[in-house]
Amino acid sequence: MNDRRRQIADIASIAARHIFLPINAIIFLVVGLLVFFGSAQEGVFLGAIVFVNMVLGIAQDVRAWATLERLQQLTALRATRIRADGSEEEVFFEKVQEGDAVRLKLGDQVPCDSTVTASDSMEISESLLTGESGSIAKAVGEKVAGGSIVTAGRGTVRAGTSFNGSAMAHMTRGLTRYTANPSPIQLSINTVITYTLYVLVASIAFVVARGYILHDDALTVVETIGALASILVPQGLIVSTTLLFTFGAVHFLRRDVLLQEVNATEKFGRIKNLCMDKTGTLTENVPTVEEMSLPKGVAEATAKRLTSAYINGSNDSSETILAVRKFLEVSGNETVQDALSFSSWRRFGGVSLSDTLGTGETVLVGSSEAFLPHCATEADRAWLQQTVETHARCGKRTLTVMQCPGNVVPPALSAQTKLSVVAVFVLRQELREGIRDAVDFFQSRGVCIRVLSGDNPDTVQAVARGAGIAGSDTVVTGQEIDTWSEEVFRESVDAYRIFARIQPHQKERIIDVLKERGFTAMVGDGANDALSVKKADLGIAMFDGAPATRQVAAVVLMRNSLIELPAGVRLADSMIENIEIYTGIFLNQTFLGFMLFVVLSALGYPFPLNPLNVSLITFFAIGIPYMLISYWAIRPTAHTKPVSTRPFLKRVLPLPLALSPVQAAGAVFVALYGASLVGEDMVRSTLVLTFIFLGYGFFLLAPQVYTEISFRAQRWQLVGLGAVIAALLFVFFHVPLLMSLYTTYAPSAAAVCLAGGVAAVCAFVQLLIVRTFFSRDESAGK
Repeated sequence: MNDRRRQIADIASIAARHIFLPINAIIFLVVGLLVFFGSAQEGVFLGAIVFVNMVLGIAQDVRAWATLERLQQLTALRATRIRADGSEEEVFFEKVQEGDAVRLKLGDQVPCDSTVTASDSMEISESLLTGESGSIAKAVGEKVAGGSIVTAGRGTVRAGTSFNGSAMAHMTRGLTRYTANPSPIQLSINTVITYTLYVLVASIAFVVARGYILHDDALTVVETIGALASILVPQGLIVSTTLLFTFGAVHFLRRDVLLQEVNATEKFGRIKNLCMDKTGTLTENVPTVEEMSLPKGVAEATAKRLTSAYINGSNDSSETILAVRKFLEVSGNETVQDALSFSSWRRFGGVSLSDTLGTGETVLVGSSEAFLPHCATEADRAWLQQTVETHARCGKRTLTVMQCPGNVVPPALSAQTKLSVVAVFVLRQELREGIRDAVDFFQSRGVCIRVLSGDNPDTVQAVARGAGIAGSDTVVTGQEIDTWSEEVFRESVDAYRIFARIQPHQKERIIDVLKERGFTAMVGDGANDALSVKKADLGIAMFDGAPATRQVAAVVLMRNSLIELPAGVRLADSMIENIEIYTGIFLNQTFLGFMLFVVLSALGYPFPLNPLNVSLITFFAIGIPYMLISYWAIRPTAHTKPVSTRPFLKRVLPLPLALSPVQAAGAVFVALYGASLVGEDMVRSTLVLTFIFLGYGFFLLAPQVYTEISFRAQRWQLVGLGAVIAALLFVFFHVPLLMSLYTTYAPSAAAVCLAGGVAAVCAFVQLLIVRTFFSRDESAGK
């Protein structure tokens, strides 16, 4: 029921965005005034057109919203709920009710504010809620906040409220990003609409004032206001852009790339910094143990016993420990007195065991770097360092097992902690399928790739070299970063490509700095990547990764591979290019109409078009080209190049600003001299044809400026579109009812020739302007 109410609220919000617009208020006011002043047919038909457009816009937007809703179900968060009989079931977070018992494991997200009822060394991070990294141990009876991530151990909680009534629900709704986080293009379009509304208000004030001073007919004033409102405000750009993004999301899914944010289509094409984890991103998530290395004096049976004791007693369910379990064929029933699960923040976990003397012994498992300063003997330290470095240079990971006396696992290692080496497990992880091709693709686009890993520096370097990542020789560790001041940190991040042995909070700081230098994407899979994935301009997660990380990501790779990203980025480039073309066409018509209004007003002439004429022009000059643009957008060619780093409007505006004055001169000529050339009654029809022909001429030139594709590559499609426009115009001007509704007459042969001749002359001049001033590099910033 709550989910249904949310869906109804979402749809109502979408409808409100289309209905309660300033431009709609102005046009419906014009409709009412047209009816009031006696032009009922024109008013009713204009109202019907606006209403139908509004309904179509709502329908298209709802369809896009529904598509995103269906896609997001694939990655919706699920909880393990314990039934009354003790059995378990997987349910969506929305089904969690107050009092439910929920079992949690490593990487799970707490569905709502709860109380811990059982804890096996469970630790949580509230980084998604507070923005602060850290792993906090939680004992029975303590409260945990909804949205927290389990970073170590496992446990059970009792829900203190239903999911839908929790703060977590509000956060999750914020992640349903159909309307949130506008992209650069959407922000630019909103800016255009805002300023054109200002211009429209000023123009309306001028028209009303002039009409009052000159005693113009009230119906003429109202029609002029309606025509200007229809011309000046490119409101349809928002819906059209959203639809293209939705088409992109559907095509991405066919490539097993799930977009959870509708405008992530655009963001793919903007990546300048690409950061990624190593394990599970560059390499396969499931490792294989190659061997168990033992220091002198440690028996194989002892190493197996102690390692098995940790595996059985720590409840560590990571892929690394599962690989060791499989290698050792773990068995045994050691009595565990104390346990501390592994944590990325701590870099080790441990268990304490009882012995025959009652003093106990403690087994610690984790990274060698955490243990090296605490080796009890120089011999142990030298052997451990040499073993780890030897395998790291081959790109292999190691897991170190240490031992110390005592029956309590230390939560942190101090200077007094003395450890003995038990064993080092050597693990191999293969590069993920297609990783080299993906790296080559991004680097060929000038994207800077960085690896952010908690692993050994030599291991990370070897893997990065194997993947072909440029600059892999530049490496820095988390320990070194800790010694940097904030100023040094901000200056030094750019100099390194490999960040090893870093902790989650350091990943977040790196992302924050890189975002200031360019559009930054982060690819991760573990719970410790969640906040850095969320903070990035574009967060990308592996489908098999931690649920929390998957949920906060804008993009989920369903095949757990970067192999489809190059095709996805090419699609994004194509989307951006074609949105530029469509925006240019829209703005060209806006500038053309406004310049005609300004010139005629300055010369003392009324504006010759009414709102219905403008609707007809918009259909032929903007609506029909959109169909071909949509086709181009979702079928990128091999010629598509990386998008420019220049702001969207700086790429789009120059062409319509340069060409629209030429077109306006042609339209002014028709408006001033059309009566003497084709007759008074033909002027309006001739001007409508002129606008349509000029719009088609602009469309012929736009792809050559905004994209890397020449006219020759698209000529038959453009010629075919011209034939469609001509055929539809022929039909329109042979149906009296349509001409009556749009208040036009069938143009004479002379009128067609005049409109075509003016458009041809303008096209010639525009072609000269494009070839002289608009190389592809200059105009589109390619």
